[in-house]
Amino acid sequence: MNKSNLDFIDKKFRECGISLPKQELEFATKQFEYHGQSIALSNTKDGDGSVGRLVDKDTKEVNEKVFNLMFNQDERVKIRDFDSLGWGSNIVSFLKTRQNHLIQNQNEEEYSIARSNEVSRYFRKLNECVLKNTSLQENTFVNRQFLQTIIKKIFKIELEQNDLNRAVKDRNFLKYFFNCEGLLTSSKLFWIVFDVVYTYSNFNEFNLQDWERVLSRYDRLSSDEFFLERCRKIHGDIVAKHSRDYFYGTNLDDYITIYRGFLVKPHRYVRKGKKKLNNPNAHIQDEGRGFSYSLDKEQAIRFGCRYHFKTDVDYRRNLPSLFGSMSKRKLVKNLQREYKKVLGSHYNSNYLDENTRRCFGTYRVKKRHIILFDVLSSESEVFADPNNVELVRYDFINHEQDMNSAIWNVDKEPAVFEQGQKCYENLWNSSDYYHHLEGMLEDLNLEQIEDLRLPPLKNHYLKIKRKEVA
Repeated sequence: MNKSNLDFIDKKFRECGISLPKQELEFATKQFEYHGQSIALSNTKDGDGSVGRLVDKDTKEVNEKVFNLMFNQDERVKIRDFDSLGWGSNIVSFLKTRQNHLIQNQNEEEYSIARSNEVSRYFRKLNECVLKNTSLQENTFVNRQFLQTIIKKIFKIELEQNDLNRAVKDRNFLKYFFNCEGLLTSSKLFWIVFDVVYTYSNFNEFNLQDWERVLSRYDRLSSDEFFLERCRKIHGDIVAKHSRDYFYGTNLDDYITIYRGFLVKPHRYVRKGKKKLNNPNAHIQDEGRGFSYSLDKEQAIRFGCRYHFKTDVDYRRNLPSLFGSMSKRKLVKNLQREYKKVLGSHYNSNYLDENTRRCFGTYRVKKRHIILFDVLSSESEVFADPNNVELVRYDFINHEQDMNSAIWNVDKEPAVFEQGQKCYENLWNSSDYYHHLEGMLEDLNLEQIEDLRLPPLKNHYLKIKRKEVA
């Protein structure tokens, strides 16, 4: 542990009127060093836009300039959208919100039949509009931007906000989607809707049967070009070309390596049949199954570390000055209550056990069995049916792996980064990308869906400036 960091943290706590016992101070400093390495600032209003890390990942020294930008009231104005960052106002609130589960809670309105019917009505109109309008059926990125905006408005997802926890205004949108997806007879519209819904939903492993039902309807998975046709329908021809080129030169029956992070509930086994040797079902995953995988191991580890109950229990037990001195039984009960509040309808008591373990799996899948993939994914996501994915091995995640994945996440360069950059350059230099389109459609009236026309540049009320590329 860095002695100067220990003194620094002690000083900052005393400024808040708290004198931590030695053991708590050491634990708080370790946590600050850990989380500080995974936080960096950039794009200050009057700065040069360079990135500053709260704690240097090599020297482990606290960057006081970054600290002041985060917690000094006079300096905060230099940070763009500070209020959305969720760091708190001082070191006390910062450490109290560094737990796994305490993400900014998504709002969850009461489920409404009337609201469900309203969503269904909008999608019925939109489906008819897409089927009748040939320009809407074209595989262009502009179409994706345009239709995605409408879909977000229907589901009350905030426009121009990519953070899942802040964009979603009503988590019931997933229920409404499951209720109305049968109305989406346009394959193109379905896949664009699917892209929005799956991106902004969480805990999709709880709804495996629902997703299987959705994907089996109509001819949604029929394609001679594995994921390419679906990628075209969602993102357009340019993105599909670059996504295809990422796997260029390999056969459809070739395997690729992918990863997935998940939690293992108590008394459950990852492999079907438990053991690997002499087990014909060893390649089948039993616990922690899902459709989402990544080409990046570190990304998978990050997802495997979310909502780990034991981590949060240990965190609170080691900082009684912040969370209160109480029996373990009471602490666990209070923490379970908070989990339930944060997770809402996604609350699952199976996870609220100290014996639940963090895990990531290594898999292989044939390219022809990839359902969705695109090089613009910052998470290098591969969407595939777990029935077609083979489990190679699984590893339980330790503290060091958790820390390293968080540090990697600050300035990560995903596996698809190079090809993704080429793709963006081609989009920006073409007529198939328009900057700030969602903002231009903020006031679009959903009651006029059937009257929509594309391309949007032909709509007289839209003043869309093409993104200029230096």
